[in-house]
Amino acid sequence: MSNDPAFIAYRAFQLHPTLLGEPLPQAISFETTNHCNLRCTHCGHTQFAPFVKGYLDEGLFDKLARHLGPGKIPAVGLSDFGEPFMSKRWWNIFDRARAVEGLGISFITNAVLLDRHLDKLDHPGLNIAISMDGASEPTYAHFRGAGYFEHVVGNLRQLRARESSGALPASHRSFIVVLSQRNVHEMPALVELAAELGVRALVFSFQVFFNEERFRNESLFFARARYDRGLREALQRAAALGVDVLHPSAFDDAARNAPAVMSKSWLWRDLDGRIRCGAIYSSCYVKFHGQIEACCVPDRHPLGNLNEDSFVDIWHGPYYRRLRQSFHTGCWTAPCQNCNLFQSVDVGLQQSHFLTPMRDDGGLISMPQPYRISELDTRYRELLVALQRQPEQPAAIMPRLLKLATVDERLHEVANAIAVIWTAVGQWDKGLRVLRQAAGLAPEDPVIAHNLAVSTADTAACRSR
Repeated sequence: MSNDPAFIAYRAFQLHPTLLGEPLPQAISFETTNHCNLRCTHCGHTQFAPFVKGYLDEGLFDKLARHLGPGKIPAVGLSDFGEPFMSKRWWNIFDRARAVEGLGISFITNAVLLDRHLDKLDHPGLNIAISMDGASEPTYAHFRGAGYFEHVVGNLRQLRARESSGALPASHRSFIVVLSQRNVHEMPALVELAAELGVRALVFSFQVFFNEERFRNESLFFARARYDRGLREALQRAAALGVDVLHPSAFDDAARNAPAVMSKSWLWRDLDGRIRCGAIYSSCYVKFHGQIEACCVPDRHPLGNLNEDSFVDIWHGPYYRRLRQSFHTGCWTAPCQNCNLFQSVDVGLQQSHFLTPMRDDGGLISMPQPYRISELDTRYRELLVALQRQPEQPAAIMPRLLKLATVDERLHEVANAIAVIWTAVGQWDKGLRVLRQAAGLAPEDPVIAHNLAVSTADTAACRSR
């Protein structure tokens, strides 16, 4: 068989070494609690229907601990849909996180309770994001309530003073600012306040409204020139003061199809104009009760439960695979179709500013994986070992490969292997057809792309003989 043209071509093909090849996320966020000490007017806490609340148990963090650190999941966020300092368990979880050598740690806070915890923030390189929607008491009070602005600013001054004196290691601080007609005029002042308080970056985003009347009265969707002007002035001040700014495009830039300036951890368009999502590859969220969710958009997008499956079986499993493949096929899931992060792609789209959430009560959903991908991976790798031992008998493993494919036809690695074996036994057309199916499941997979190029050329050569 070694002189057979099909066998020679087969040796030029590549196989995936594992079914667990998708890189682990770059960051994972733990919802240490979804309780909050404020009732902000722009937050889901005041606009969504009542939902289940609770606190993350340290044991859920421990389930993921072995996956954390450099070369694995390099960063964690210790907050999500709530104020982290409301959890009495937060410091236990924080201590667990900083015990992982080299692990990046971040959290989002309204900083109202920060003064009670300053002395404990003694971990170098902390990333602290502060929700700050105004540079003056009246504007801040509209969003977060009266009487907090000066207290929060005072807390941030204390933090900077402690770091400047060496009492605390330096942290990286940023402002998260949600913009509407109520605060757009303070964009330059927010940059100046950030510089004064030692805050290195601002992240501006448009307020997403869930009430149509407020949307029409307050959204920058109806005050585009005011946002564009505020953004220009803020960027000028930021350049002068050395503050980084991440922001949605100006509306006039959007009209000229300017490149996106939001992070690719959000949505963006590829060179073919297709909308892509970075969150489904780079991050995920662990809710307080153990639910794994794809992102932090208003509609929940559960993909598994740490009380039922391991993180590996969820991250590499069928629900996540189908979600990722949906962005290649264009058949998005319902939560993705109702995503507010379209503002990173098209600020002129109403959906970037107004949504009707399709939320449930936030309770724990039982959704065990239909199969354990880690077990399938063991069987798949056993087949590769068998093929390596008897490379001239590739057909011997075909029945077992086909059996694997019956478990889930979306396993592009298995489809690729089947295509390679068909080619090895001289079934050129069948191999190319299956390989194209695999490419449809994972069009950017380098192994499949290589094999497709080889198969197309060799099939054409075979037909010309």
